[in-house]
Amino acid sequence: NHLSFGAGVHYCLGSRLAQVTLDAIFTQLLTQATVTVTFEPEYLLSATVNAVKRLPVTISPLRVPR
Repeated sequence: NHLSFGAGVHYCLGSRLAQVTLDAIFTQLLTQATVTVTFEPEYLLSATVNAVKRLPVTISPLRVPR
């Protein structure tokens, strides 16, 4: 459970919609394109949160045979 959606009575009502939308987007992206990490990730330096701050990628469409 990610903290960006809150917890308990402060849980975001739109969190499920956001999760389903992102799942659909990434499913389509990964089935129709090649995603390549181009550089090392840059991590957020924090005592309370572990996160990737920047992850440079290149997205190339898959070649469809004719």
